[in-house]
Amino acid sequence: MEATILAIVNKLDPSSLILLLSLLGGWKLINKSMDKFATHGDKVTESLSSIANDTSALRVDMATIASRVDLHEHRINKLEIK
Repeated sequence: MEATILAIVNKLDPSSLILLLSLLGGWKLINKSMDKFATHGDKVTESLSSIANDTSALRVDMATIASRVDLHEHRINKLEIK
């Protein structure tokens, strides 16, 4: 493998070699930035999932409160009628 790479490098002229190295460096920089972006995306997804779970739990709690308030209103109405 190393011999193949050395043969390719020896056949390239200096300007082509510089271009090849620049492209390789650019490719590595892009990969690093994409990894950071993916990590940030994962954090955002986790946060949104957490918010959705909290909202769902809050909705259940509000439904329980509303049913209890409705029950108390019915009891009060029955007492007012008597």
